[in-house]
Amino acid sequence: WLDGQPATAGLTPAALADLGQTIATLHRLARDFPLPAARPFRAGFYYDARLVADHRTWLAQPHAARSAAQSAIVAAAITYTLDAFGRMASAPAHTGLIHADIHLGNLILAGDRVALIDFEQLGWGPFAYDLAVLHADLAYHAPATAQHWPALLAGYQRVAPLPYATAADFAALLAAVHLAFLDWLYNTDSPAVWQQQSPRIPATYAALTAILHDAHA
Repeated sequence: WLDGQPATAGLTPAALADLGQTIATLHRLARDFPLPAARPFRAGFYYDARLVADHRTWLAQPHAARSAAQSAIVAAAITYTLDAFGRMASAPAHTGLIHADIHLGNLILAGDRVALIDFEQLGWGPFAYDLAVLHADLAYHAPATAQHWPALLAGYQRVAPLPYATAADFAALLAAVHLAFLDWLYNTDSPAVWQQQSPRIPATYAALTAILHDAHA
């Protein structure tokens, strides 16, 4: 049990900075965590190029709620993200054990301190993927909080350098997060999940379109 309230109540810049330090500390610990030569993860718990490439499997299956235009966006986003991942370093400084599900629902707020919970999706991928998951969630659910994103990055850098080199690299990770969201939603067996999360679909395609546009600008 953790005292506090769900972070959906709002994160101050100070709380974002604290969260940034927490995420960076988690990543620092992950860099030192000894892994066996054969990494013990199920296929769906690799948040790297393997997951991105696997999206082509479900994209090949028609979905009543996905138009041809939307499928074209997904296909272009997969190609773009795979190309970007191929250029990004996979050195230990940038890749390792990640939480993979840092969103407002998995944060407990007590004053300006933030606790991170729910490690169910723990897997292997770029450390910056954790930041991208949170950024995408804030941009949709708490845009006012997202305006203070630099506070989180500043907090992170008090503990460790940012785990990505350029804004273009981070944009590719955001695309990977948006693709993973669509994968999860289009393939859910839960009517409740679809009802709750499907309103986010237009914003997700808008975000992917913007990323692709900026990449070719």
